[in-house]
Amino acid sequence: MNVILGREAEAVLRAAGVPARIPPLEGFLLGHRRGPVFFVERLLPFGAVFALTEDEARGIGRIWGGAILGVFTLRPGPARRRRVLRPAFCGTLYGEAAGRMRRGGIRLRIFLVDYDRSFVLKPLTVKPGG
Repeated sequence: MNVILGREAEAVLRAAGVPARIPPLEGFLLGHRRGPVFFVERLLPFGAVFALTEDEARGIGRIWGGAILGVFTLRPGPARRRRVLRPAFCGTLYGEAAGRMRRGGIRLRIFLVDYDRSFVLKPLTVKPGG
């Protein structure tokens, strides 16, 4: 499986990595899926996305017409990862971005939340979509 990262989504990540004074953000990964490839077209910043209940997250998904592929954070860590290792996130993407543009750039990692006797994060290859 692969993830194709669109220009707009990549630009948001790069812009978020420039100012050190702005608190890290989190939100939803929007786009579509074709077979084994996820196309992340944009990012929807959304405050405390990991604090949403499953019903609230489903409601937001309906508003966006099912375009939500998963969630992302610019504040990665074990606590965020544990929040997605549950049934509501199975089959969706979890993205982590860390770093600052001045220090060598933003590192983006995207995982598929899967189940294999327990919930796991399977790393995916991220490619620029241009």
